[in-house]
Amino acid sequence: MSNLGLRGGLHQLLRNFEIAHDEYVKVQGKNFHTLELKAIDNLTLEHIECNCPILGAWQGGLIVEYNGKSRAVGESEVNHNLYPTEAVLIKGDPLRVITQRVNMNGRSLRWLVDNLKANHDYYLLGELFVDSGLQVNVNNIELYHPVIFGGSTVRLHYARAGDLDDYLNMVAIRGEVVVQFWLRPGDEIVELRFSGDESVSTPDVLEGMI
Repeated sequence: MSNLGLRGGLHQLLRNFEIAHDEYVKVQGKNFHTLELKAIDNLTLEHIECNCPILGAWQGGLIVEYNGKSRAVGESEVNHNLYPTEAVLIKGDPLRVITQRVNMNGRSLRWLVDNLKANHDYYLLGELFVDSGLQVNVNNIELYHPVIFGGSTVRLHYARAGDLDDYLNMVAIRGEVVVQFWLRPGDEIVELRFSGDESVSTPDVLEGMI
């Protein structure tokens, strides 16, 4: 208890999700973090246990990776996929985040996926305005999905290439996507390059933040 501090010690004893969330928000972007989690799936009522990598925060909860999918953990049935019954925040390796903004005006998500070549896995964030002509049900827009389609907008929040299958042919009228790489100590430098379109200009220096 003395090494962890009062709040950290209580967190280990109580395994409280609210404490885990608050502590993560204070330090996100500095280290990789894992959530030692027991939770109930709000849709299927399945009870799950995992050591889930944390991707970010969402509507008072956390986004974690579970079985290869991004899921939101929290106390709201409206905003979150998983209801936590026990949770402990686990600090991992130091994290360095490298970002690159990509102008998507007049380009499709298929163009982005086909032409984005990198030597590291990446996450996609951003908002695109599209003219799809499709009518969609947006009742669940507050529930976390890596891709949220609202009829005229496509919002990406920690999406990966595999999350885009239903949206690849949508062309952006305007908008941009932020490509975000997460690096551990000793990882090779990020190499980001586009191919197949000579009109694309890739900056020599990526914007980095820790």
